[in-house]
Amino acid sequence: MTVDRDAPAPLDDEVVGWDVVDRLLEDVALVAELLEVQVKAGAACYAQGGPMDLPAARRALGEGAAVQLRYRHEGAAWCDTLLPGAEGVRVVRVQAG
Repeated sequence: MTVDRDAPAPLDDEVVGWDVVDRLLEDVALVAELLEVQVKAGAACYAQGGPMDLPAARRALGEGAAVQLRYRHEGAAWCDTLLPGAEGVRVVRVQAG
């Protein structure tokens, strides 16, 4: 199999409800290898602080902060960016490798 390194990574972008976000966080905890959790302090920067776990990420989301989850599932690396808003939570998922 040949891998096209110039092809864009698979991407999913969807606005979901908080119940879906809670299931996503639970799924990551149960079936994935969590690599990193980061809270976004703004469009171009990350918040300061130490390592964060999934419950802390959920609290940050509830307070209106965006969160990035990096994890490995079934051999593939994924990055989910969760952005809370008035209509729900926008989840942008990209396969990182």
